[in-house]
Amino acid sequence: MRHLNRILLLLPALGLGVLPGCTCGDDVEEPPLTTLEPPEPTPPPVYNRGYWLDMELDANGRVWLAYMEKDATGKTVLWGARGDGDPAEFTHWEVDGQGANQGGIILGSYDGGHYASIALDSTGAAHFAHHDIGDDDEVGRLMYATGTGGGEWTTAEVEGFGMGLWASIDLVNDTPLIAHYRPDQGNLRVATNASGTWEAEQVDAGELVSQGDDDDSAPEPPTEVEADVGQYADLLVDSGGTAWIAYYDATNGDLKVARGGFGNWTTSVAWAEGDVGAWPSLSEHEGTIYVAFQDVGNYDMLFGALASDGTLSAVEMVDEGEFRGADSSVAWVGGEPVIAYQDAVNNDVMLASRAAGEWTTTQHIADGAVGFHNNLAVGSDGRLNLSVFDHSTNDIVFQRFEP
Repeated sequence: MRHLNRILLLLPALGLGVLPGCTCGDDVEEPPLTTLEPPEPTPPPVYNRGYWLDMELDANGRVWLAYMEKDATGKTVLWGARGDGDPAEFTHWEVDGQGANQGGIILGSYDGGHYASIALDSTGAAHFAHHDIGDDDEVGRLMYATGTGGGEWTTAEVEGFGMGLWASIDLVNDTPLIAHYRPDQGNLRVATNASGTWEAEQVDAGELVSQGDDDDSAPEPPTEVEADVGQYADLLVDSGGTAWIAYYDATNGDLKVARGGFGNWTTSVAWAEGDVGAWPSLSEHEGTIYVAFQDVGNYDMLFGALASDGTLSAVEMVDEGEFRGADSSVAWVGGEPVIAYQDAVNNDVMLASRAAGEWTTTQHIADGAVGFHNNLAVGSDGRLNLSVFDHSTNDIVFQRFEP
């Protein structure tokens, strides 16, 4: 027994601790509990898409989109998308992302998808128009693409020499017609492939104006100001097959309208009070063509009915708030117009609706920097379909809602 006591006294000195199973009072520390950290949440996908957004609804109520997307290298490409179901689930396709092809070799840089525009034909095929800047504005071109949404697309160059800005496409008997602006000459043009090959023509070259010194005491010889028409072109083919183009005469500060068809155009000054005509949006209701547009000088939102000669006898003030009216789009609900447009001070989506001759404006989307490239259309169920570009997230916002 004496030997055992000696062994027990020696154990602490040897650094061997206590015997297994010995509690030895209350000084024993419990092992710390292991805490499992929750897994890091998966970050949401990051997109850089929706620039120059355009929208159409097909006969089945599906939503089609055309837009520009930027990749990680800064290259921009034309994309298309289709939204099926309710709520809409979108499938996205790269439609046109190639440079000029010669002998199987891609020539030059590619910077497409600008001014993207879409139209749908009676068979369900989509037709796109857009501008490829290429190496610079002087070698840009108007591009066209078509397909049914399965990922196979046919593309073509329509016109070069920097053309294709403010491209707007619609169909005449399922044949594409494209209105666009030529910046180097400052004129409005159209193109069609009705003959099987692409043909183009000038619609309006504008008029040169003279500006002189109003001070009679020191007269200056008048200077000639170069004509510049065709910016913000918006094309609509009405139910009778007549094409209408609304556009801005930057030289004179007028809203102009061209009407007719390929090879046969009549142009007129639709409204000339002040500096007006930016961001026009054409619509048809019960055989009458209407246009919403911006008063550039005051940044107001205006609206009126076009006569058969393309002129406005009167306009309605929709919104005279600060910096209103850009990127407008018009839909008709119950015989009255509804307009989506931007509040450019707060970067909000605004909706204006008319009842009994009075306009009511509401702030529809205010989260983030929104209201760019607004598109508004009424579905077969009577609900409004709205697509906009959100510059805060660099992505597309789509909504369906009751008027």
